Amino acid sequence: MADKWTDDQLTLLKSLYKDFTNEELIQQYFPNRTNRSLESIASKYNFSGKTEETMKRVNKIKGTKTAEKIRGIKRSKDTKEKISKNKKEYWKTHEVGEHLLHPTDETRRKMSKSKKAIGKWKGNSNPRHINPLNGEMNGKWKGGITDLYQELRSDTKDWQTNSMDFCKYKCIVTDKSFDEVHHLIPFKDIMKETFNILNLDMRKNMSKYKQDDVDSIKETLKILHISYGYGICLRKDIHKLFHDNYGYFNNTPYQFLDFVYRLDVGEFDKWLKENKLQLYINYQIIDYLESSLLLQQTA
Repeated sequence: MADKWTDDQLTLLKSLYKDFTNEELIQQYFPNRTNRSLESIASKYNFSGKTEETMKRVNKIKGTKTAEKIRGIKRSKDTKEKISKNKKEYWKTHEVGEHLLHPTDETRRKMSKSKKAIGKWKGNSNPRHINPLNGEMNGKWKGGITDLYQELRSDTKDWQTNSMDFCKYKCIVTDKSFDEVHHLIPFKDIMKETFNILNLDMRKNMSKYKQDDVDSIKETLKILHISYGYGICLRKDIHKLFHDNYGYFNNTPYQFLDFVYRLDVGEFDKWLKENKLQLYINYQIIDYLESSLLLQQTA
């Protein structure tokens, strides 16, 4: 059993946590602790946020490790043949989606319009000031008890709709109906980055902020979602399988590619059989994701 955290250790961890990756903290200050123990204690005492620069290092380290893992795998002849066979079967019934790799002018106009729309209705021109139905003016007002995370999460419906459309409203692993939209970059990380960019502390709910800050928070959150790209439609059990294997913090797109590769080569065949699921990977989405990451690396 791990040693109990002392007050001095907690004070030191709290003062360093936001500016160091967990690996750096373990290497330099807490050699007898694990990444999971740091995450747990930080969450327990409510100082789990990282600075924007620290998050960049976290994602770069994780992305590099996973990319190296994928590239370094020596695939046997049987494995290569199985992947090739799966892809050939997929492309027999699917057409190459040119709209994914080369957006039409109409799609570009829609994307431009969406981005320009972000930031309108600021301050006194916001409809909620023109026709005040928020706060105490609303008959359902309960004193601002909406949890900050839940309220911000519900404000990403446009991104979710675009992601669902991108995935053709199907789980990309089974080609069946989906339950959830997976963030390739975790929503909590995007949320933390939003508050770091705006230099705002994270409070219990949105009622604790001035209206100008609320507008800035929601605007920045939407911009970051657009910059990180679409989410991935998955069945709830598939989504859980991913997080059971890769954790719930600081996930990267490379981890999702690694997850799909492991599915593809049969590592989870027993689990699929037990859950009566058949693998039917949407390689169109995976190929697009791989090409997007490659462009980011060479940019």
